[in-house]
Amino acid sequence: MGAVWMRARAEMRGRWRAWLGLALLITVFFGPCLSAIAGARRTTSTYSRFRETHHAWDVMILDGSIFAPILWKPDFCALERLPYIESSARMATGGFRGGISFIAPPQGTTANDCPNHPRAPHPAEYGITLNRATILSGRLPRPGSTDEIALSVFQRTDDADPVAAKGLRRLVRAPTGSSVTIVGPGGKRMTLKVVGRIVSPFDFRPNENDANALVSAAFVARLPRGDESYVTDSIALRFRHAGDLQRFQRDLKTLTNGKVVVPIVAEANTNAVTYSARLQGTALFMLAAFAGLTAILLLAQTLTRQTFLDSVEYPALRALGMGREQTFALGMLRTGAIATLGALLAALFAFATSPVFPFGVFRFAEPSPGLRFDALPMIVGPFAIVAFALCIAAIPAWRSATVSDRSTQRPSRSAALVATWGMPASAVAGVRLALERGRGRTAVPVRSTLTVVTIGIAAVVAALTLSSSIALLLDSPRLYGKTWDSVINRADSGPLGKDILDAVVALPGVEAAGAIDTGAPLTIDGRRVGALTIGNIKGSLYPPIVEGRAPRGPDDLVLGTKTLRALHKRIDLAHPATVRVGLEGLEKTVIGRVVGRAVIPPIGDYARFGEGVNLSSNFDLQPILENNDEPPVPSDLVVRFRPGSNPRDVIRPVLERFKDQQLHMGETLARRPSDVVDFGRVRGIPLILAGLLAFIGAAALAHAVATAVYRKSRDLAILKTLGFVRGQVRRAVAWQASTFVAIALLFGIPLGIIAGRALWSVFADTLGVVRFVSVPELALLLLAPAALVLGNLIAAIPARAAARTPPALVLRTE
Repeated sequence: MGAVWMRARAEMRGRWRAWLGLALLITVFFGPCLSAIAGARRTTSTYSRFRETHHAWDVMILDGSIFAPILWKPDFCALERLPYIESSARMATGGFRGGISFIAPPQGTTANDCPNHPRAPHPAEYGITLNRATILSGRLPRPGSTDEIALSVFQRTDDADPVAAKGLRRLVRAPTGSSVTIVGPGGKRMTLKVVGRIVSPFDFRPNENDANALVSAAFVARLPRGDESYVTDSIALRFRHAGDLQRFQRDLKTLTNGKVVVPIVAEANTNAVTYSARLQGTALFMLAAFAGLTAILLLAQTLTRQTFLDSVEYPALRALGMGREQTFALGMLRTGAIATLGALLAALFAFATSPVFPFGVFRFAEPSPGLRFDALPMIVGPFAIVAFALCIAAIPAWRSATVSDRSTQRPSRSAALVATWGMPASAVAGVRLALERGRGRTAVPVRSTLTVVTIGIAAVVAALTLSSSIALLLDSPRLYGKTWDSVINRADSGPLGKDILDAVVALPGVEAAGAIDTGAPLTIDGRRVGALTIGNIKGSLYPPIVEGRAPRGPDDLVLGTKTLRALHKRIDLAHPATVRVGLEGLEKTVIGRVVGRAVIPPIGDYARFGEGVNLSSNFDLQPILENNDEPPVPSDLVVRFRPGSNPRDVIRPVLERFKDQQLHMGETLARRPSDVVDFGRVRGIPLILAGLLAFIGAAALAHAVATAVYRKSRDLAILKTLGFVRGQVRRAVAWQASTFVAIALLFGIPLGIIAGRALWSVFADTLGVVRFVSVPELALLLLAPAALVLGNLIAAIPARAAARTPPALVLRTE
């Protein structure tokens, strides 16, 4: 092995620049892949780490006695004495008309409100020992202030009330230190100073539009307790273990003695937010897989080409006594050194780009922003890269070491065909430069160059197709199940009367209308799912049916894609599968028939993309209701307007006619759910990746053209002696580059469309939405001339060098 090490050291001293260039190519190939893996892992764990570091509560109990006498007056001390309660915090909660919810310290709370209870909570500043907030800018309101507020970054507007909406929009745009006016009780305007912007765990509400602001107890003391601005004492509890929720629900029934209590359970919201983060992470994992597969293909072509070029010197080495095992070891040693350096640089790239993740709203939840070391992509990843490189290089290295005669050359049939067409001499010469490999020291890597350029173009086409499909999804609510434009309801959440329904349906600008109910979560074969019921009143507002048919009968239902898969059911209209349908917390169930698979829009805390159930409007749940309770009455009316109509103008007559019932029209249910928005935040990643691969393809094209000009300089010199002028030489090199690009376009565009459609199909199944692929025809039409122009620009410098080289000098050196 002494000869191998000596030759390897000589190559490293003489070709260290080339080795460094190949290592940088490996970094460019695999760096984004490792970065995407690290980003996906960081994104999926962000919210759970945020909840842990900020001590998020698991259950909140409101003092319901101020709303109705039948509700339970909570015994906060009894709740705090439960043995599995790790910590608790008391606070005052409330809200304004228009969507502002607030938290404040409780008035008059002391550390010893619960006698003989050593774990009685000591309220921290603002009484928030749980669900602590991160101060993004500014500060919290002073304890005695009556005109200060710290707003959540997620405070959104509610278009239901024009006056409140105007105030809320000012709040959203209000920077720290500005004064804002909000709508208080009875329409009274209240001027507050924004002293900070905050974010807390329960602010991440996937399908809600409100978030919690922080105010002082002195501010709360100014507010009356009533319908328009309620204030109530609350207690937040955190369990010791994740499975303590069921114990708490059992103990709560014992403590209430039959009174009604509706605890706010964080589990549903946590699952929904975690799912949204996991969805974004899954998209990054898929993109990492695509980048990794492409990187392996590019690495294979690059190493094969480099091994092919380095093998030119093998005959001389054999003449000096080096055997084929030694030349093979030399090739593998060279590959190992280059791959090791490239893999280490790729890991450093992933570490350096870690602050980019996570994207979007989850960036606020990252408890430790900045650089983050992840052992899987940054330690295991480099070993995998080196192993891949050695496996890929083994076959070409062995072939180069064992094949003794590499002088065989096959003339290009395509070049000969171009010559028979009567094409100019420069065109024929350029096609031969592109497609004929040469022999010995005149050999050029034709196949590998074509492969790399084709992959680059295919990646661009696939990315454009994928990004266009994501854009179409974001702009087409029907594709993710939103078949309506607006929702109409009452301010007191009461049921809508028949006179209101008839008035809305009679409006000429209403195309379709239906009563919608998202209700309490159902259980399907014991699995909790979000439920959606739409009773069509005019037209049809059923979500898109992917397979089967819409529910019609009293026992019909359709399931989301993931729910159907999790229950191991199939759609068979001749013999529909049956499931047990129940209400969470009740033991009785009824039998339902699965008649279809649909896109269920996630509009409740329990609903997520691809999961849920859509019941027929006359589905009979009465047998499972206890105490002869009446079925819930839908209190929301969803409406789809005719194209081109103004929703406000269409619905104004009904709002004015029933002004006494305080009807609101908003777009709360019709807005983009966060699953779509968070998924859409990664739409730029495919374009970035495609741009990177296109750059690699352009670099491979430049390398191939320059190599051909250098190694076939003798052929060009002979052409000059036969009468070629400088312009013809430049055109010949341009034809060479154009031939590479044209062949790559011929194969790359259809392959890219196929890859883009396949990727979008995987994404659509992950989301549980309609598979509607958008192929950007205009962008693809512009891609071909743009690629040809770019190829000729790349070839301009080598073409100029070839045209200016004196033929006599070249022939004398030969």
